[in-house]
Amino acid sequence: MEEINLKYVTIRYKEPIVYMTFKAGAELGFPEMKELVAYAEKLSDKKNYVVFSDVREYVAVTAEGKKYSAQNKNSPFQKGTAVLVKNSIYKLAVNLFLGIQEPEFPYSVFTEEQKAIDWLLNLPLEDKITSQ
Repeated sequence: MEEINLKYVTIRYKEPIVYMTFKAGAELGFPEMKELVAYAEKLSDKKNYVVFSDVREYVAVTAEGKKYSAQNKNSPFQKGTAVLVKNSIYKLAVNLFLGIQEPEFPYSVFTEEQKAIDWLLNLPLEDKITSQ
């Protein structure tokens, strides 16, 4: 399994999940979010994927980073994200943030890693075809 180490995150891929383990004190702005998508697409060979995002260490996300990461057009192969947090207080904070800026793809917050992975593995990876 290939692993990419950046100063703010470690990224690895085990189909269909892109695992991102963020390092303490990471700050994610537009450039970092764009870089994360590029590496996820490279690792998945531009096939549809889901993201497991481990933010149990403190991570700051700028307004530009939040906006970029919430828009489906910026990561067209991403079909969902599970965020792993330290505890229920962090889970509540993330859920409150989601109410303000809801992503355009399935997104859920967990305090247990296996529950997050199970949830991701149950998401549909293929796009739904809509008739017009």
